[in-house]
Amino acid sequence: MRKLILLLPALLLISTIQLSAQESIGYSDSTDFQYLIDYRLPDWGYSNFSISSAGFSSNGTYSFIDQESSNPLNRAETDRANHNTNIGFAPRYELYRESELRTFSLDMISGISTNFSNSKQDNISGSNTNESEGNFNGQSIQSRVSLAHNYYTSDNVFLITNLFADIRYRRDNAESEIDGIVVSEVTSIERSLNFTPTLGIGFGRIRNVTPIIRAIRFNERYKELESNSLSGNEIQNTADSFTRIQGYRRTTDRFQKYFWDDINNGLNGKLDQIGAFDLFYLNDVFDENLGSRFEGYEAAVSVDYSYVNRLTKQDDHLNNTETRIFSLYRQANLNFNIDWFKNIDLYNQLSIRTYNSLILPLEESDQEEWANQTDITAEWLWIFADRFTLDTNLQTRYSTRKLKQNTEDKFGVLSSVLRTNLFYFVENKIAINTGVSLAYNGSNREFLDLTVTDKRFQWSVNAGIKYYFDRNLY
Repeated sequence: MRKLILLLPALLLISTIQLSAQESIGYSDSTDFQYLIDYRLPDWGYSNFSISSAGFSSNGTYSFIDQESSNPLNRAETDRANHNTNIGFAPRYELYRESELRTFSLDMISGISTNFSNSKQDNISGSNTNESEGNFNGQSIQSRVSLAHNYYTSDNVFLITNLFADIRYRRDNAESEIDGIVVSEVTSIERSLNFTPTLGIGFGRIRNVTPIIRAIRFNERYKELESNSLSGNEIQNTADSFTRIQGYRRTTDRFQKYFWDDINNGLNGKLDQIGAFDLFYLNDVFDENLGSRFEGYEAAVSVDYSYVNRLTKQDDHLNNTETRIFSLYRQANLNFNIDWFKNIDLYNQLSIRTYNSLILPLEESDQEEWANQTDITAEWLWIFADRFTLDTNLQTRYSTRKLKQNTEDKFGVLSSVLRTNLFYFVENKIAINTGVSLAYNGSNREFLDLTVTDKRFQWSVNAGIKYYFDRNLY
């Protein structure tokens, strides 16, 4: 398995080199586009409805826990190896609207998944040594709704109103063994509700420039046929028309006839002399996968209130007992984030997103007085062929907290995850993706006479397929 993981990056690199040869047409100048990116599109939007396999993923974890103390009886070491396999599917609906006055997005997703895992652990505590093994399988159903609305009071100042809601149902079966003897066999059923509204203020503006880049791609195809280029105004007019294609699909039969008639009128009849087969070639611009392309920056400060209602039932089959646990968790968060997107050329997009959240628990039973979490994510999107994209990102997170009691305890968690995903659109409605990720998680906790260090290394491979019932501008 380790050899396979080491070979995956090499195979991915080889595949990208081979697949790049399938690109039908490139850009005559991939850097000559900034004046077009700065163009402000009219009020526009799109929606997508898709169903995804939710991926087949397989991952493993190796962790090492070291407990140091001046008392030899309190010293302990733990080595743990874990393997997990997950299979599922999820329908999803996405809606996006953008204008100079506001941006609005709605994301609704439901999913059903099942997973299986196995873990092995070696424990050394003082002079005692034992081996333990755990087997786990579970099924889950989840529905999630995310709504985001930015209202611009001026060109670069906006008010934030967001809403997040999540409903989950999960059933788990877990069995544990120590030195070959079953010591635990538990079935858990959990239902949870999460509701989080957000208010805030932000500065700057991030624009969705995908229609502009698709119009530039259209111009490259047109140049292959006619040996001359469209003007900047004609490219912008074409981008305006591209933002309205969903309206043609919904309101007219043979929508392509009326759509291309209007495109031709906006180009002063330049498509009149192009044959039918060449028009099919121009229409193939909608089959190109450009990814989600954005440009600009935003900085925002927001506050949110999180309400979590959880009910858990546990059946202990060895002890023949049943336990029900109801928990209510409320917290207030003060958030600060900065997002930056830049298309360095028409093939590559870079982005950096930073996020910091100060968490203030509101329940008297909470052990924490406060907690803080900082995330930094750097992402590179590479469009290397008509139907192929490579998305790579590195995320680093640091978390810390202060307890109401034992305030002298120090606690910190540092984690980093490197992910890369290859997307291939087989045709306009079907996409296949595969990816790998490597992760590190390290925590350190200091007591008066005890230091606990936990280091975890994780790998993951995944593959999935996605079908679009209605795909627009992606």
